[in-house]
Amino acid sequence: MKVRGGFVSNSSTSSFIIDKDKLNEEQIDAIWNHIEYSKENDIHCFSTDYKDEWNIVEGDDIIGGETTMDNFDMMTFLKSIGVNMDDVGIDGQYEFNIYHELNDIREKQREIILNEMRTRPIEREVELPLKLRRLAFIAYLHCECPECGNQLRIYPNDVDKELFDEDVGFVIQCRECHRFFRLLEKTDVWKWGIVEKGDERFTKDKMHLFSKELEKKVYGNED
Repeated sequence: MKVRGGFVSNSSTSSFIIDKDKLNEEQIDAIWNHIEYSKENDIHCFSTDYKDEWNIVEGDDIIGGETTMDNFDMMTFLKSIGVNMDDVGIDGQYEFNIYHELNDIREKQREIILNEMRTRPIEREVELPLKLRRLAFIAYLHCECPECGNQLRIYPNDVDKELFDEDVGFVIQCRECHRFFRLLEKTDVWKWGIVEKGDERFTKDKMHLFSKELEKKVYGNED
């Protein structure tokens, strides 16, 4: 594993990876909940804004994280919770091998999670009046999330084909409140169902859902 000394410069893309056998359970939980943990334990890491939360990825043998804006000083945080920095692999702004390793794990887990969401019970039915928005470089479908009221965006890379060609059963997730929605019927105003919410373990902004049920499916754990 490659290790780079020093700190990643502020406000840049960066990522890290650690073998889980180098950590204890408390450290793993602290990494998952690094914003709240830093607040509760008075660890000063530049920012404690949820918008600066790193996206955490956990696999069978490793845990890591990546961010496009490292205002939260993860390296200081890791040192503060007793992680041996010699065990930490770090990517900088122009090095993406760790990022790709984390992304591969995340995409495999995402497929398992989405398949599970297609069979989860529906909590209640809602309507999502999707609207097409265009930015300088990307077009996305947008509406207000009926659960939290924030923007529920569907980008082209969230679907394998054109959204309007998707079959009933297509699942999306609100990037703010992390609720899952399953398409029930295509009408003028599309009808969706809010999928039953479990005991999730997730990070902001990305699709990470680790309920007790899903942990067995994602990791193959029997405990």
